[in-house]
Amino acid sequence: MDTRNGYDELVGMPGAMAITSLSDKKIYALEREDKFPRRVKLGRRSAWVKRELHAWVQERIAARPANPVYLPIIPSSARRKGRPGPRA
Repeated sequence: MDTRNGYDELVGMPGAMAITSLSDKKIYALEREDKFPRRVKLGRRSAWVKRELHAWVQERIAARPANPVYLPIIPSSARRKGRPGPRA
Protein backbone atom coordinates (compact mmCIF):
# COMPACT_ATOMS: atom_id res chain seq x y z
CA MET A 1 0.00 0.00 0.00
CA ASP A 2 1.40 3.38 -0.98
CA THR A 3 0.88 5.36 2.18
CA ARG A 4 2.92 7.74 4.20
CA ASN A 5 2.15 7.59 7.94
CA GLY A 6 -1.09 5.71 7.21
CA TYR A 7 -2.37 8.27 4.68
CA ASP A 8 -2.83 7.85 0.93
CA GLU A 9 -0.02 9.37 -1.11
CA LEU A 10 -0.95 11.85 -3.84
CA VAL A 11 0.93 12.29 -7.12
CA GLY A 12 0.81 15.00 -9.75
CA MET A 13 0.84 14.63 -13.52
CA PRO A 14 4.51 13.50 -13.75
CA GLY A 15 3.79 10.75 -11.23
CA ALA A 16 0.58 9.70 -13.00
CA MET A 17 2.44 9.55 -16.31
CA ALA A 18 5.22 7.44 -14.76
CA ILE A 19 2.78 4.98 -13.16
CA THR A 20 0.56 4.53 -16.22
CA SER A 21 3.07 5.08 -19.07
CA LEU A 22 0.48 7.38 -20.69
CA SER A 23 0.92 10.92 -21.97
CA ASP A 24 -0.73 13.83 -20.20
CA LYS A 25 -3.10 14.30 -23.15
CA LYS A 26 -4.21 10.67 -23.02
CA ILE A 27 -4.75 10.86 -19.24
CA TYR A 28 -6.92 13.97 -19.63
CA ALA A 29 -8.88 12.35 -22.49
CA LEU A 30 -9.55 9.18 -20.47
CA GLU A 31 -10.51 11.30 -17.47
CA ARG A 32 -13.06 13.25 -19.58
CA GLU A 33 -14.57 9.90 -20.67
CA ASP A 34 -14.75 8.71 -17.02
CA LYS A 35 -12.31 5.92 -17.84
CA PHE A 36 -9.54 7.07 -15.48
CA PRO A 37 -9.38 7.75 -11.73
CA ARG A 38 -10.63 11.20 -10.72
CA ARG A 39 -8.28 13.86 -9.41
CA VAL A 40 -8.39 15.34 -5.91
CA LYS A 41 -8.61 19.15 -6.00
CA LEU A 42 -6.12 20.86 -3.69
CA GLY A 43 -6.89 24.54 -4.08
CA ARG A 44 -5.49 25.59 -7.45
CA ARG A 45 -3.69 22.26 -7.86
CA SER A 46 -4.93 18.73 -8.22
CA ALA A 47 -3.41 15.28 -7.83
CA TRP A 48 -4.30 11.61 -8.10
CA VAL A 49 -4.36 9.04 -5.33
CA LYS A 50 -1.36 6.82 -6.09
CA ARG A 51 -3.12 3.67 -4.87
CA GLU A 52 -6.03 4.31 -7.29
CA LEU A 53 -3.64 4.72 -10.24
CA HIS A 54 -1.95 1.40 -9.44
CA ALA A 55 -5.37 -0.28 -9.11
CA TRP A 56 -6.40 1.16 -12.51
CA VAL A 57 -3.24 -0.27 -14.13
CA GLN A 58 -3.87 -3.67 -12.50
CA GLU A 59 -7.43 -3.64 -13.90
CA ARG A 60 -6.03 -3.06 -17.40
CA ILE A 61 -3.60 -5.95 -16.94
CA ALA A 62 -6.37 -8.27 -15.69
CA ALA A 63 -8.62 -7.31 -18.64
CA ARG A 64 -6.13 -8.30 -21.33
CA PRO A 65 -6.58 -11.56 -23.28
CA ALA A 66 -5.25 -14.73 -21.63
CA ASN A 67 -3.06 -15.66 -24.61
CA PRO A 68 -2.29 -12.46 -26.50
CA VAL A 69 -0.69 -12.75 -29.91
CA TYR A 70 2.32 -10.48 -30.22
CA LEU A 71 3.53 -9.64 -33.71
CA PRO A 72 7.27 -9.24 -34.17
CA ILE A 73 8.55 -5.72 -34.41
CA ILE A 74 10.68 -5.26 -37.51
CA PRO A 75 13.13 -2.37 -37.26
CA SER A 76 12.79 0.15 -40.07
CA SER A 77 16.41 -0.49 -41.09
CA ALA A 78 15.53 -4.16 -41.83
CA ARG A 79 12.57 -3.32 -44.08
CA ARG A 80 12.99 -3.14 -47.82
CA LYS A 81 12.31 0.26 -49.26
CA GLY A 82 10.83 0.63 -52.71
CA ARG A 83 11.32 -3.03 -53.64
CA PRO A 84 8.50 -5.54 -53.87
CA GLY A 85 8.62 -8.65 -51.71
CA PRO A 86 9.31 -12.16 -53.05
CA ARG A 87 6.77 -13.53 -55.50
CA ALA A 88 4.96 -16.75 -54.74
